[in-house]
Amino acid sequence: MKKPFDPVEDSVTPKSLKTLGLIIKVTLVVGLIISLGWLTLRACLQDGTGKMKKYIWTEAAIEQKENGTLTVNRLTEYNDPDLSRLFYIGRIYHTEEIGQLQFMLRYNVLSREYEDYASGEGKFVFELVTEADGEVKGRYTKYCYVTDKAMMYRYYRIAFDNVDLEGVDGAQVIIYYEYGEKHEIGRCIVYDKDAAREAFKPSSSKKPTAGLKYEG
Repeated sequence: MKKPFDPVEDSVTPKSLKTLGLIIKVTLVVGLIISLGWLTLRACLQDGTGKMKKYIWTEAAIEQKENGTLTVNRLTEYNDPDLSRLFYIGRIYHTEEIGQLQFMLRYNVLSREYEDYASGEGKFVFELVTEADGEVKGRYTKYCYVTDKAMMYRYYRIAFDNVDLEGVDGAQVIIYYEYGEKHEIGRCIVYDKDAAREAFKPSSSKKPTAGLKYEG
């Protein structure tokens, strides 16, 4: 005699439980892989895109390279959250013969700080300030730059030429947001006289970096 249908017993069989367990395991594994991939990609992008890691070739750098030596050092960066929670500095290169300081600046367009201070139709403007004994020694407003973007990050690679670091304790880049009026929205350390440095050899170029823009 055929057994009557039991909605509780007959709706869940060992086979269906096994299938359900397999689906859950696969879902968890896929989710873990996606999460790890996302974290790895984000960590890589925090250090900048390939374009942002490259040395900016300016006319001054090319001329110096062709007519003499070009000494480039990579400086250790230091990001102070008390100065800025929006901007991150990385890949600082100092070219001795032409007094050039160049660096990558990164920010996150999804951050609350960006929404508070910089969202809109304005633009960023930069100023380099050197200091000695707690006082301003020099101000530099002429620079060139290239930009890039990846996911939620936006990047600038900025180069200031003819920066006098003789007797200087440190240097900061002041970031302004200009929309009608110009407002300071952050500062980042780009040079410290005691910062560790290592020799850096940029790939040679006979032309200025593509897409280079000038300000000041």
